[in-house]
Amino acid sequence: MLVWLTPMPTASATFATQPDRVLFMRDPGTGYEALFAMDPDGANELQLSPGETGHDADGRWSPNGSSIAFASNRDGDFDVFRMHPDGTKVRNLTKNDLIDDSSPSWDPAGKRIAFISNSDGSGDLYTMARDGTDVQQVTDDDTYEFLTSWAPSGRRILFSAVDGSDYDIFSIRPDGTGRRNLTDNDDSDGLGDWAPDGSRIAFHSWRSGRAQIWTMAPDGSDPQQVTDLSGNPIFPFWLPNGKRIVFQRMRGGNYEIFSVRPDGTGVRRLTNNDVTDHLVFD
Repeated sequence: MLVWLTPMPTASATFATQPDRVLFMRDPGTGYEALFAMDPDGANELQLSPGETGHDADGRWSPNGSSIAFASNRDGDFDVFRMHPDGTKVRNLTKNDLIDDSSPSWDPAGKRIAFISNSDGSGDLYTMARDGTDVQQVTDDDTYEFLTSWAPSGRRILFSAVDGSDYDIFSIRPDGTGRRNLTDNDDSDGLGDWAPDGSRIAFHSWRSGRAQIWTMAPDGSDPQQVTDLSGNPIFPFWLPNGKRIVFQRMRGGNYEIFSVRPDGTGVRRLTNNDVTDHLVFD
């Protein structure tokens, strides 16, 4: 496994030029998911991908806002793609036939992308250069890993995995060492997205009896419940300025996008329509 010895950028500068735009998914009437972007208040929606021959999912901004990484099965199986912010210059980075590659996230330098691949039979965590070269396997086990988030420090990567009979959130160094279970309990805990300053991790958990949004310290300590809402709020992501957390929540029979301050105040509904809007292709 490869060990990086180059210095990592500071967390405070990680998202300095990332667009303050929410990436989400919606079926535009094609029967497939397409990628959309909107302002943090729900205004100025823009469709970025066609969603015509497959699902386009899990869009993530590069740190400097110049690219969006996403997963799509438009070519048959899921691969990781990259495109410009306006949806042009689409490039398939993984090009693996009969193998699913998904859940991309960027390192803070914008030079590498973490993703999940089932090339070994179960879902494992990998990284690659931003052009799809230099693929490095990070985890190698029989547990199915899914969803990724790279720390603003560049020193660790979050991922979710089945642990016994429930889901937990783990962190690991990019070289595959130092694996830690951050939510080792009997309740399912899903996703995990680092705050831009690296001080907290947002996640969803069933530990209160129903799904809610929580945050915790990077080592898994100090868990704090953020929401107390109906509709199973799940899949939280931080906005680049760190002032709000975006999540999806079931309302009226389909998922809609909401945001909330990290202290649980100021819940806002960002989408309101008859189709499902969601943040993760689940």
